[in-house]
Amino acid sequence: MDEIDNLLEKYVERFEENFPIFLVLGMDGEEIRKLLEESLETGKPFRPELDPDKIY
Repeated sequence: MDEIDNLLEKYVERFEENFPIFLVLGMDGEEIRKLLEESLETGKPFRPELDPDKIY
């Protein structure tokens, strides 16, 4: 299991929801790792600003 997988597991344990990985698919692994670590450190789940004109 790599570092991001471990962080994703911790995210689910902490917030009881999955990280919205589909919203960050265009990012590289380092950026995703930073988002996960920031959420875990601050205790706030990742809530990206969504563009109302986009279809996700």
